Amino acid sequence: MKGPTVPRRYLTGTASAVIAAAVAFAMFADTDQTASAAPASTPAPHILPFADTPKGPKHGPSGNGNISKKVESSIDGCDHRYGTAAQCVPWTLPAGVKNKDHCSWLGEHGLRALRVVGDDRLKLDRNRDGIACGTGD
Repeated sequence: MKGPTVPRRYLTGTASAVIAAAVAFAMFADTDQTASAAPASTPAPHILPFADTPKGPKHGPSGNGNISKKVESSIDGCDHRYGTAAQCVPWTLPAGVKNKDHCSWLGEHGLRALRVVGDDRLKLDRNRDGIACGTGD
């Protein structure tokens, strides 16, 4: 098959190499070049014979896989009965902080008007409105 030709008088230096490559590409682009044909059928997966019948000791949790252990709510040092899950009211306040100064100390550390969930263990909600260290406490 003969492809397009470019007169030699227009071919000089690098331009001639680029044009020659383009002409060669154009010549073969028109030809019918197909990829090799796919196999007629897909072979079956290779499964090793021992894969169907595992033997030996079983490792891992026994029973239904659920492991239950009681963990104290103060394990991280926070009393989660106050504020939100993102806030940490210390389970024990520093020794130098008197009972009446608890809310002042907490306020200095950015903990003000804390919602009380359950027992008010630290007695921070003096007016019992459900908000510790809020207005009136």
